[in-house]
Amino acid sequence: MRYINEDQVLEATKNEWSNIINDLERSFVAKTITPERTSIQVPNAGASLFMPCWIEDANVGIKLVSVRPENAKKGLSTVPATIILLDAETGATEALLQATTITLIRTAGLSAIATRHLANPKSSTLVIFGAGNQARYHVQAMLAVLPSIKRVTICNRSRQNADKLASTLRVEHPELEFSALATSEDPEATQAAVSEADVICTTTNSNQPLFPGSWLKEGAHLNCIGSYTPQMHEFDAEAITRSRITVDTYEGCLEESGELIQALDQGIIRKSDLLADLHEICQYSKSNALDKIRRHEQDITLFKCVGTAIADVSLASFVLKKCEQLGLGMTI
Repeated sequence: MRYINEDQVLEATKNEWSNIINDLERSFVAKTITPERTSIQVPNAGASLFMPCWIEDANVGIKLVSVRPENAKKGLSTVPATIILLDAETGATEALLQATTITLIRTAGLSAIATRHLANPKSSTLVIFGAGNQARYHVQAMLAVLPSIKRVTICNRSRQNADKLASTLRVEHPELEFSALATSEDPEATQAAVSEADVICTTTNSNQPLFPGSWLKEGAHLNCIGSYTPQMHEFDAEAITRSRITVDTYEGCLEESGELIQALDQGIIRKSDLLADLHEICQYSKSNALDKIRRHEQDITLFKCVGTAIADVSLASFVLKKCEQLGLGMTI
């Protein structure tokens, strides 16, 4: 069995965005078995989730991920995660991977798949809400599928964190224009950024919509990945009613996307307004049928993602193969 730590995951995925996105997409058109995730609410600590999956021609695997907000005070990850991969034929354990970075990368990769198929391929302006690691990975993933991007704006409650991320990204991508703003301090600049954005990614844990849906320009594409409980909301009802809505999985979003759950409960939308999941998006692309989702250039498209074990096991399998090629990891 090979043990792979976070540093080795980073090494195995460095400069691999194109291959990662393509590999994830292949997993969504393959045969899979993905039972419902199991959750344990640990008293006075947080939730622990167990997410199993089988992917044809890949591995059987399970991700164990916990949400522990108090870990920040201890200098630990607030979302520690581990993935166990089994040989599909023998059932033997093949690998144990630290998976916090895998979780970040796979989420951005799913947004990239949706963006590649739904966004305007000539998009030049990108707006990111949030300034953490997920925001950084989303910038990288968007640039991998939209090389036309020229300008990126980081919007965050804290101007300091937005400036820090923008500075890091300027070093990584000196050919692009990066700016940062604090949403609470400069609502007019936030409105201008949203109104001009071709692509918007929301990567926050907000319980309130980040901006009015009326600000969205025609033809924009949104990737919304931050909310994962019925109480959390990154976008409002107007954004929902103005958009052509897609999801990573129907089951996950109907249980965990606060925005969609509330809109359905209030009769703002029906389940039939969720036009496609990632499997269908990938299938429509192969059959030149994406106009079932984006009918006109003016349509706004919204991709809501709460995460799926298909992506976790797919990316973990990719990382395992790369580590075997590079001689990374420890046999235990």
